[in-house]
Amino acid sequence: MSCAEKCLLVDLALDDELDAAGLAEFERHLQECPDCAVAFARQKALRGALRTQMPRHKLPSALVQRIREALPDEVPAPEPEPQAAAPTVTTVEYPIWPSVATKARLKLLTSGLGGALAAALATVWFMHVTPEERMTKAVVESHVRALMSGRMLDVASADPKTIRPWFTGRLDVSPPVKDLSAHGFELVGARLDYIDNRRAAALVYRHNEHMITLYIFATPSAAMSESEVVVRQGYAVCHWSRHGLTDWVVSDMDPDQLEHFEDLVTGSV
Repeated sequence: MSCAEKCLLVDLALDDELDAAGLAEFERHLQECPDCAVAFARQKALRGALRTQMPRHKLPSALVQRIREALPDEVPAPEPEPQAAAPTVTTVEYPIWPSVATKARLKLLTSGLGGALAAALATVWFMHVTPEERMTKAVVESHVRALMSGRMLDVASADPKTIRPWFTGRLDVSPPVKDLSAHGFELVGARLDYIDNRRAAALVYRHNEHMITLYIFATPSAAMSESEVVVRQGYAVCHWSRHGLTDWVVSDMDPDQLEHFEDLVTGSV
């Protein structure tokens, strides 16, 4: 089975639909394939966020009553046929617990409506999220996921000359890597990440007890731009685009410190 085919098993694994052998094989593949591991973690985080952040709606009682009234009435049991003179046996089939069947149909219908309502709400929620807000959420999730999993680095080095060539063949562009240790930002290493269906170079810095992830994307057609620092889930985030690259940086530092880091990276100071 190819890597692309194994990636299709992500949803099956999250829904606990793989048997023991299939799950074991899938977990082995995650250990060998960073792309599938990132896709699995991202999908799992998205499902968790939807469960915790999407509002739960209960069907109004009036709607339930209308559905109940629209259901067919309970079917009465047919009258048994009169016995003929000949000793024949007539089999009469009686419906079993029609009220139970009606309740089952009601439950099935209301659960279907509830599922459709949840899907519609999720669609509306995604439609109203701007691309910038979606990307902000994605980089925060990636940063937190790396911190929690302990997989912050694919290559550990404080030397830009070691890190930059490591991305050769892994990305379409060789990202610029700066040594900012003289300013209190220690280069720790880097990793290859996958965010919003795109590969990214993730450079990792440390400032005192704070970890910083600088994501670098190849965006040849992006116009020069710069954002204000925003705070999401306790993490400061900002981004900018220059010279065919778009950088996103996220950390639990104060916003002012993150702006200073941005100035150092862009050469504004």
